[in-house]
Amino acid sequence: MEKHVKTNIFYDSKLLGSIIKVNRLMQNMSQTTLVEGICVPSYLSRIENAEIVPSMEVVNEIFKALGLTYYDDAEFISESKHRFEEYIQALFDGELGVAISLYDDINEDEIRYMSSPIIIDFLLVKYIHLVGTEFRDEITSVDRLLASIINYMDSEQMHIYMLYKGIDLRDVNRLFFESEQCFKKAEERKQTGKLHHEMASLYFEWGNMILALDYINKAQRLYGEEGNIMGLTAVYMIKGQIFIYENQFETGVEYLTKCSKLFRRIKEPTFETHIYNHLAWAHILNGNLLEGQKYLNKCTEASILLKQISEDLIVPLSKGELPTWFDDLEWIEGRLEEQKSSGKYHKLEEKYLELRRNQLYRMNRKYKLIDDCRLEKLQF
Repeated sequence: MEKHVKTNIFYDSKLLGSIIKVNRLMQNMSQTTLVEGICVPSYLSRIENAEIVPSMEVVNEIFKALGLTYYDDAEFISESKHRFEEYIQALFDGELGVAISLYDDINEDEIRYMSSPIIIDFLLVKYIHLVGTEFRDEITSVDRLLASIINYMDSEQMHIYMLYKGIDLRDVNRLFFESEQCFKKAEERKQTGKLHHEMASLYFEWGNMILALDYINKAQRLYGEEGNIMGLTAVYMIKGQIFIYENQFETGVEYLTKCSKLFRRIKEPTFETHIYNHLAWAHILNGNLLEGQKYLNKCTEASILLKQISEDLIVPLSKGELPTWFDDLEWIEGRLEEQKSSGKYHKLEEKYLELRRNQLYRMNRKYKLIDDCRLEKLQF
């Protein structure tokens, strides 16, 4: 028996337009190809733009050409919406393990979601899951679909889309201005601790400590209202980095220590290692190499750049092996350039490098330890 589109789809022209447009784009079909023998392409364009609601006969023919069956089982839709909300909340709360498990469960029903009333919500969940990952072709594809139906999003959907688009532009593409524009659009729709936390991270990486501190204070207030412990922990981390960058080392270490204690309480060893890195930089920048070395030794991930710096630069420095400074610094500069190109570096590393460069330059002037031509090569 041939299945037909249910009549309740006609109550929402935006829903009908989004289902047809998204599935047509996913199948790489032109409007002309899709409606051949059904209607003229301009008529389909008006359907996709939610300007008209066509007859049931036309809708059924279009769905048949796309291989779709409209799916709106009430229980399924209700349960799915709940799962989507749980997934996004788990991310906002920093519960990554819970979020991944929920996503795996959600993704099993992709076919039904793509011809259902919650198609936009599903695409947002998929987009969020891909943000910041190496699956660039896939995220570009999902972003293209969402952008094609952006006018059909409600305020909450737009907030989520702009928030995570901003995160991806900042973390992967290092496009700070474009990221800021997305965050501001998200802020127009809704203000959350998560959004202000991400904006603070953006301004910190951009070098604007005034705005970074302003937004992290806003995030702290909203996270407090939400009872978000992971969020408050992230606030302490960013505040610590800001104060250290501004040479207020004692205050910075105080916030990072609070952050470390919270991570130990919630048993997140990966995040705790990240805090050890920042604590190490704080002590090193303050001239306390031994204390910095102590925290670097706590790092458990061998691939962490700071641990490599510990082995190749800080240890020789602490032993007073001055003639090795230039070679080590040159190597570190190459490593940092590599990190910058991949978008994986932070301001404290850059500041540390600059301080050591200046120190090296002063010593060169005083002791002539390094020849001028090699200094010129690095363009001091």
